[in-house]
Parts: sequence; C-alpha cells; structure tokens
Amino acid sequence: MIHPVYEIKVPATSANIGSGFDTMGIAFQLYNNFTVQELDTNELIIQGVDKQFQTKENLFYQSAQKIFNKLNYPVKGLLIQEDCQVPFGKGLGSSSTCIIGGLV
Repeated sequence: MIHPVYEIKVPATSANIGSGFDTMGIAFQLYNNFTVQELDTNELIIQGVDKQFQTKENLFYQSAQKIFNKLNYPVKGLLIQEDCQVPFGKGLGSSSTCIIGGLV
C-alpha cells in the first residue's frame, strides 16, 4: 500500500522576551521541516539528523506515538525525514519544534 506523505513546518520561537519573561514570545523565520510517511514494515527510519536522534527516543517520534496511541491507531512503521534549521541548544525551541511537529 502507498501511504500519503505529510510535510510539517514549525518555526523557531523564543518565550523569553525582555521583561515579559515567559508571557511574551516571538516566532522567527527559521524552521524545522518534517516529512512523515507510514510504512507497511515494522521499522522506524529517521533521516536528516545525527545518529543519536535516529532512535525511538526521538522527540518527534515520541510525540507522534502519543497521538497514535490516543487515537488507537496502530502504526507498523514510519519514515521520518527531518530538515532541522533551528539550532539545537540555543534557546530557540528546537525541542519544541520536534514535539509540536510530532503532535501535528
């Protein structure tokens, strides 16, 4: 079976704007892009990120799994391609983009 391909684009953000602390935020024109396709095989393929993020501990995968479980939707396998433009560990929400992307 050929499954549809989904493309998800999530912007970098900052939730710590001056004296607004965590009450004011801003989105940037810097994005993490995710492409996802369901597979008929029992494998998880994650491309475009370092080897350490190509496991079931991947935040995008973990978030998607939560939604699949909530909807009682069994997924055999996934092909996830990540084009991450948001720098990791710089306070621009790279982890958040993965979580939101997976939920979408």
